[in-house]
Amino acid sequence: MYIINTEYNIPHNKYLIHTIDYNCCSRLTTQPLYFVISSSLIFSVQPAMLGRAVLSRTIHATRGLALPLQPTYKTADLLRSTSTKSVSVNLLPLWRGQGKQGVRYAPGILLSKLRELSPSITNTNYITDSDLNKLRTTDEFVSALGDLSSEVNTGEEGGLVVNLGGDHAIPIMTIPVMLKRHPNLRVIWIDAHADINSPDSSPSGNVHGMPVWFLSEASKQGGMPLDRLVYVGVRDTDPVEVELIEKYGIKNYTKEDIDKRGLATVVMDIINRLELFDNPVHISFDIDALDPSLAPSTGTKVPEGLSVEDVVGVFSAIKKTGSLVSCDVVEFNPLIGTEGDVERTVKSIETVLREIIR
Repeated sequence: MYIINTEYNIPHNKYLIHTIDYNCCSRLTTQPLYFVISSSLIFSVQPAMLGRAVLSRTIHATRGLALPLQPTYKTADLLRSTSTKSVSVNLLPLWRGQGKQGVRYAPGILLSKLRELSPSITNTNYITDSDLNKLRTTDEFVSALGDLSSEVNTGEEGGLVVNLGGDHAIPIMTIPVMLKRHPNLRVIWIDAHADINSPDSSPSGNVHGMPVWFLSEASKQGGMPLDRLVYVGVRDTDPVEVELIEKYGIKNYTKEDIDKRGLATVVMDIINRLELFDNPVHISFDIDALDPSLAPSTGTKVPEGLSVEDVVGVFSAIKKTGSLVSCDVVEFNPLIGTEGDVERTVKSIETVLREIIR
């Protein structure tokens, strides 16, 4: 039995948790315990073991909160197994969203790594290079991606969809089909860039810097509410993007936030903000979110990025909510850098892929 005297603040409520009896299933840590509160659910989480601490008996709380002696939900339902039941893979060799063709070769390389990690992955879907990369105007290009979204495999019920790009325009295909299947879908955008420029505001004119704009309420084409999206690792924004982020109140969890507050605290804030115990989530991971020392083979590097452990920690914690339904992995370009750069980049991506399908 551990006696805790910890206040946890959430809007309009303040709970004082006195007694928690739990079985953590692994090594104990002297770090403070944190608490996740969602509807009638409270359970404890140790920072080093996010999602593995198990509520087992009694919680007493002040302010007249009457919690049952036994939790409303079964532990097995709350802390679902992190192993993925089935994995469906979409190969999307899109490069027209920017100007460097090398990203078209990434899906095949990354699929080979996925199959090394899990030979049982056989459900793969390939949208051809010729369909994706015809020369078009921006409006025609975005319209064509929207049409091609119907060809994206949305996977089996309860499984996970992994989309291998390609550049970061692929969410214009991958997110709409998941929104049709999960109308309350949330999005975690892990990237060095906000990708919320419009065709008029973009300095480069590259569509891989516009997908959030096209997908969301910021544009006439989109409709996804931006309070359902958070950024992780964004550190390079254009002036119009800053204005839109402020206008719509989009939360950005920076590397500084993670280092200062701790990854566990940041991830629990994401879970609560997006209500991920009750809603499905798509994670769009651009490898330029990583520090360039860890992923040099990408086209738009920005210094002072995330660590591989940061990204793995986000995927791991979100998977443990049971809400992760799909993800993108984009912007690996094997034609950028030395052989050593490419190997280092592949190693970083492989570490993240291992966690995604674990």
